[in-house]
Amino acid sequence: MRAVVYRGVNDLRLESMPVPLIGPNELLVKVAVCGVCPTDIKKIHYGTVPPPRIFGHETAGTIVKIGGGKSSLVTRHGSFKIGDRVALHHHVPCMECHFCRHQAFAQCAQYKRTGITASLSVSPREFPRLLPEMEIAIFRIVQEALTNVYRHSRATSALVDLVREDSHLLIRIQDDGKGIEEPTAALRPSGIGIGIDAMRQRVKEFGGELRLSNSKPGTLVEVTMPQNVLTSVSAAG
Repeated sequence: MRAVVYRGVNDLRLESMPVPLIGPNELLVKVAVCGVCPTDIKKIHYGTVPPPRIFGHETAGTIVKIGGGKSSLVTRHGSFKIGDRVALHHHVPCMECHFCRHQAFAQCAQYKRTGITASLSVSPREFPRLLPEMEIAIFRIVQEALTNVYRHSRATSALVDLVREDSHLLIRIQDDGKGIEEPTAALRPSGIGIGIDAMRQRVKEFGGELRLSNSKPGTLVEVTMPQNVLTSVSAAG
């Protein structure tokens, strides 16, 4: 797919990006139109956030794929099918609290917590496909890391880097939040929860390494996968 990527102060570039992977009960939307709010314009003009990132959170488009090979998806709030035209909201109300029941969504506590800006950087730009199980593992690792950013970090932005080098695959997820405690960074059982432990197990299955650290500000999650996992894709193909 094509996207306009912020690369620095007043530096916007039209680049090729990988189509996002989706999991079960998730929707892939082909963007038709996207608005950029005044806050984002200020970030571009004055460079108040580090590049790279893709701005634009006021989006509308068409559902082109539903996770799990489904042709439709039914939720408690409505149903969706491939071909539906949809608008995407950048904040997510819980739909259950007092304020949501009275349609005062902007007062919902969950609504106020959402709205973190996230960006993806991929190198090389024409990133090759990996084994399906590897792609799913990477997706789940990044998903868990971003879930932790949302729930615990008090961050306003997160950066995801996916880099394929000669000897390994490197995944970095960095936020600008409050950071982590030393037991968590050291991956001590007393300092991590189910989510980080699941990340560690996924990485271990592929012979990789998971590292957590304070990036001042924020938290840096680094995952390294060995080259032999990557080269097996060519053999499988």
